[in-house]
Amino acid sequence: WHPAGRGPRAHAPFVNANHLAALAAVAVPCQLAALAWKAHGGGRFGDPGPRGTPFRIAWIGALLVTVAGLLATLSRGGVLAAGVGVAVFFVRYGGARATDGDGPAAGRARWAWPAAVAVAGFVAAFGIEPLLARFAGAPEDGVQRSIGWRMALGIFAEFPLTGAGAAAFPDLSPAFQPVGALGWWDAAHDDWLDL
Repeated sequence: WHPAGRGPRAHAPFVNANHLAALAAVAVPCQLAALAWKAHGGGRFGDPGPRGTPFRIAWIGALLVTVAGLLATLSRGGVLAAGVGVAVFFVRYGGARATDGDGPAAGRARWAWPAAVAVAGFVAAFGIEPLLARFAGAPEDGVQRSIGWRMALGIFAEFPLTGAGAAAFPDLSPAFQPVGALGWWDAAHDDWLDL
């Protein structure tokens, strides 16, 4: 957990902040699912009684850290992906109720509060402005991502069937760089377009 490289974005334990964000985006709905499953005594992974409390406390702590880490990456894609994942989880399971040996269990939606607390705590401590500024579309370090995207599409149009070869973007990008676009482009700033 540290702001590695340039700027305040959290990277650890990854080289790139977006890689950390991708892991967190996948983990958040999985952690909510684990909490809901435990609350329902699913699979008898321990029982839902007092002995299950340490599990829930540890998992809620992990969820708080994961959400804070996701927000600290300032990753737009990671935040959106986590939001979609959590929304899908609650559409599928939010209103569901289950019955275990101890009678009706509470709806899974109550396990949303740890994520809400993490978001509120992070915003109170650090503010949400840096993340909102990234969503506003301001260029980062002078890099306008849409230029890289257009270059990648130009390369694709030139090599539509076979591709240009693995890691070819840095070598080919100068030929597709628009007039007035400064700098050296080593990536399209979109993994799907790079691929």
